Amino acid sequence: MSKMPSYLKGLVESRARFCGDVERLEPILAEVTAQLADARKRLAAADIMIRDYSHLLDPTAIQPVRARKGKYGGHGNLKLVVRQILEAANGVPLPSAEVGLRVAIQLGLTFLSIEEQRVWAHGCVNRELIRQMRTGQVERLQGDHSHYSTHWRIKPEAEVLAGGTVTGLDGLRELAGKG
Repeated sequence: MSKMPSYLKGLVESRARFCGDVERLEPILAEVTAQLADARKRLAAADIMIRDYSHLLDPTAIQPVRARKGKYGGHGNLKLVVRQILEAANGVPLPSAEVGLRVAIQLGLTFLSIEEQRVWAHGCVNRELIRQMRTGQVERLQGDHSHYSTHWRIKPEAEVLAGGTVTGLDGLRELAGKG
């Protein structure tokens, strides 16, 4: 087997990353597509009922609203949603941007632009991820020291025991001495 030229190796690595992105994002697209189809069915049913009750009212003239209980639902809901998303990944590290996108979808948040969503995710979601990292619940994996390559996952169970964070063999020995 001959040596692969560096330009081709770079293309192969890029393709592998893009393939991974597609595999991670397709389930998100499927979920959003299903939610959109359901919302459209309910909207069409409401329009039919409105027209049945009043021929004078045009349902398309009704302005949309988005009602919520606070910003992210009940107290502690952002923390819970972030944790659920990381747990659902089954130990596979998720990029910060993907965690932010999944949180926005799950909470039903809407943004005027993708840039607005990125700014929100960088502030709110990353702050929550860092809080959970500091309490030993999640682990940050960093590639090339840029926020684009930061990935997150739930800490492996071997490292988190008895509600506290155990680091290495010394932590296990200390935990065993307490028991």
